[in-house]
Parts: sequence; structure tokens; C-alpha cells
Amino acid sequence: MAADLARPDVAARRKEWIEQRQPRMRREPGRLVFLDENAVNTKMTRLRGRARRGQRLRARAPYARWGTQTFIAGLPADRLVAPWVIEGPINRTSFNTYIETQLAPTLSRGDVVIADNLSVHDSAVAKATLRQRGAWFLFLPQYSRLGARRDSWRGSCGIARRQPCLEHRAVDPVRILPS
Repeated sequence: MAADLARPDVAARRKEWIEQRQPRMRREPGRLVFLDENAVNTKMTRLRGRARRGQRLRARAPYARWGTQTFIAGLPADRLVAPWVIEGPINRTSFNTYIETQLAPTLSRGDVVIADNLSVHDSAVAKATLRQRGAWFLFLPQYSRLGARRDSWRGSCGIARRQPCLEHRAVDPVRILPS
């Protein structure tokens, strides 16, 4: 267990989240939008394998184009909103662009966007954009999990790894999500 978990300030924020915020959120779960991202790296392609004795293993792998694709989306209680795939790891610029062009148009006044503590999420531009739409922007307390929401991502990396080849193209987000 992390030593920071026992710090009084971290414990106080977690207690506030559990005792004050969660009960209010449970009253209107349809207003919650959990924001999360998942990255797939083409280096996850298997470079070695097994074949029958005397036979060559034949498989596809990207040629000289190793890279990362990041899939980000909002997860309300009943659907997936604003799915977006970017080339490379997420940074503050791409996160701001995602909020402004993809997520904000799908939100209604009073919606609550909940993000983890990734440093790129702490953006003044994103906060202002969401405030302009009438939405709230909250961060999970340290050492929290998105819980059931994060479970929807579990299969996506495994499915992407089993694809014959991740070529240099945007991955279809609908295709990699578990049904």
C-alpha cells in the first residue's frame, strides 16, 4: 500500500469524497460522465512465436512504425460518449482539444465530468470550457479507482493485442470495445 494513502490530507479528501460527494452523485447517476483514456502501443505486437517443427511462423507486424495510439472517451451510466483516438500519448494540448471539440458538445447543463489525477487533466482551458457548458469538473481523490467504469476498458487492450496487425491508421474505437 502506498505511504501517501495514510497522509491526513489525502485521507480527508477521500473521506469528503465518500461521505459528501458520493451520496449526492448517487441521487442523479445519469448526470455523471467518467472520463478515462487507454493507450495501445504497437510495440505490444508479438515478435516471437511458436510453430510446428520444421515450419516457419508467419505473422504480420508493423514495419518500422512503432507508436502509441490513445483512446479517450466519456463513460456515462448507460453509453459511451465522445470516443476519440489520437496518435501518440495524450498531452495537455490534445486533452484540451478533446474537451473543446468532442466532449463539451455532448454535455448538458448540470452534468458532472469526473477524471482521475493525470496531470494533463488539470487544465484551466478544459475547466473553462466545461464551465461554459454548465458542467462541473471533478477529480477523483488520490488512490481512487474508477471502479466499474474502468472495467469497460479491460478487454480493449487484450482485443487490440490479438489483432493481426496494428498498422499506421486510427484504430476504430467501436471495434476494440468489448460488447
